[in-house]
Amino acid sequence: MVALTRQDVDNSGILHCVLVDEAQFLSRQQVWELTEIKTICHTGAKATMVLRVDDHGRPITEGPQVEIGGNERYISVSRAEFKRMTAGDHGGHG
Repeated sequence: MVALTRQDVDNSGILHCVLVDEAQFLSRQQVWELTEIKTICHTGAKATMVLRVDDHGRPITEGPQVEIGGNERYISVSRAEFKRMTAGDHGGHG
């Protein structure tokens, strides 16, 4: 994956965005490769976690781990924000 990405940058110029679909099918090595990509939490901190939220921005912590077709329900957050939101403090999302 890294080699393909470098080749694309060499051919097309700087890469501004990487979208990953069907991440459950990634290999362990591919997951580690993706951890090098910087993602930003809505707080401005580096995002390292993904959280699924309901229509009101509250985290969903029970039920199926994957919601097919629910891409708008997944947000990237920092580890601190993940802990804060899953502990019941939802005031910072939005």
